[in-house]
Amino acid sequence: MKKIYFDKANSWFNGILIISALICIFFGIWKISEISDSGWVKMINLLGYTLLLIVTGKMYLWKYYINCNRRGMVLRFKTLVPKTVAYHEIGHIDVNNEFLTIRKKNGNRLKFDIKEIRKTDVWKLKSILTKHTVANNG
Repeated sequence: MKKIYFDKANSWFNGILIISALICIFFGIWKISEISDSGWVKMINLLGYTLLLIVTGKMYLWKYYINCNRRGMVLRFKTLVPKTVAYHEIGHIDVNNEFLTIRKKNGNRLKFDIKEIRKTDVWKLKSILTKHTVANNG
């Protein structure tokens, strides 16, 4: 059985990476006159862009990836392009042994294959979706 990687968008680790990346990039843009000719400025600038690549590219390291925040989630299940779901758009959630189906209020459906995923991760995903859907629907 495969594991879902759950990531919180507003975690302290992501915040530290983003702030460090921005500091490195700005340091690379506004060169200090004494060290502007050295390779250190280019290396620090490269480090900043690498940190941003790590934050944004994390979802492609795992086959099953979910990124949650307080407004919605990004789901990526064996696809290259992730699906974004806002909690206030969710109308109904249906989970069976093979598929997770999220029906939006506008009638659109998102269907995810969950045959290979651990049951504990499916329950955790369902509880997150149910908690936020119930909170938004009354």
